Amino acid sequence: MSSVLEVEVEQRITRAQTFTDTEDAKQLHGSNEVHENIYGAWWFTALWAMLSVASAAILIRRRIHRKVAVALLHLSFLVILIGAFVTHLTSVEGSVHLRKGDETRSFTDSGKELRQFPFSLSLKDFEITYYPGTDAVMDYKALISVKEGTKAGETIQVSMNNIGKMAGYRLYQSSYDTDREGVVLLVACDPYGIAVTYTGYLMLLLSLIWTLMSRHTRIRQLYRMAAKSAAALLLLLFFLPSQADAQVGTRRISKETAREMGTITVLYGGRICPLNTVATEFVTKLCGKGSWKGMSADEIFLGWMIYYSEWETQPIIKVKNREVQRMLGIDGKWACLQDFYTSWNKYKLGDRLNDRSLSESTRKALRETDEKIQMITMFYNSEMLRIFPLRSGARLAWYAPSSRRMSAKRSFSSSTTPWTTS
Repeated sequence: MSSVLEVEVEQRITRAQTFTDTEDAKQLHGSNEVHENIYGAWWFTALWAMLSVASAAILIRRRIHRKVAVALLHLSFLVILIGAFVTHLTSVEGSVHLRKGDETRSFTDSGKELRQFPFSLSLKDFEITYYPGTDAVMDYKALISVKEGTKAGETIQVSMNNIGKMAGYRLYQSSYDTDREGVVLLVACDPYGIAVTYTGYLMLLLSLIWTLMSRHTRIRQLYRMAAKSAAALLLLLFFLPSQADAQVGTRRISKETAREMGTITVLYGGRICPLNTVATEFVTKLCGKGSWKGMSADEIFLGWMIYYSEWETQPIIKVKNREVQRMLGIDGKWACLQDFYTSWNKYKLGDRLNDRSLSESTRKALRETDEKIQMITMFYNSEMLRIFPLRSGARLAWYAPSSRRMSAKRSFSSSTTPWTTS
């Protein structure tokens, strides 16, 4: 028994090391290099082929074909793998450089060889759109004229969120020339593999539905067990009074007010977005999800803006590492902002962040926890977002509200420096 466990442990370590080595290779050489020398290598394809053959043999040996729904479910994975293999054999990838006024009928593939299009391409126009009031790029749009033979060409648009499609070829926006008179498009042509792969996904969807609806699979028994558990849970929730409001020891903002505030546009991270986006990221960073004790992200964020001293006592900050919990002196994984400071107003984690005697996992957990406190600090110092836009001539400046004290005992410097754009 021990030898079997040792073999299993060695196999898991080998798989983990293989994954780590592959990820390191990606960072060192780039995804294209890894795709060419690992994922696209003959031995990697051979491994997939051996896995497919072995899987098919096991399915036949266990006579899965007697259960049509289950057989179709497993067969769909084989079809998807076959589609990937067909793509590997027949697809072509490359790039094409287009300049305004120039027409081209060729592109360079991934092997640096010149290949011909069955049509000609020319760049009609290229533009960059920005988020209103900022220099943050929202989209790149290229208008491409496509001409087949002597026929009048049609115009297709290629952008960050729109793929240009023509005669089995797909065109993706890649980059543009500094003078904005030319673009580089990625080219992909997979005439057969996509159809086979999508067929496999369709088979997978149908087989899943069939399996869920079939009376001849174990899923029916699981249905009955789940239905009984769900009924008991619903009865329990129905008779138990809600304790959400009692658990939150702070004044609450009305849901309607918070919802309306969430629609206000602000400048955050160099882009214009609703306040709800900022609130959701703020709350998710602190507690791991976009709500807390029945309160929405908008309610929490707005409540913290107004009743900040009360929210500093709420255990909304999730601390998963036990060693960090011990440093803070808390029982369990939930802490409030005041737990991070001593009675002398000293940050408890400050001296431990660069402590080399701690394990790597503990230091990582310390950094992750410290990021949450730094985000709250930015929030108090008005460094997180800008709310008030003010245009002066051609310049648009965004201003933040005055920063406020973190508590009666500790304060942060006020910041009213505007974020400006042209």
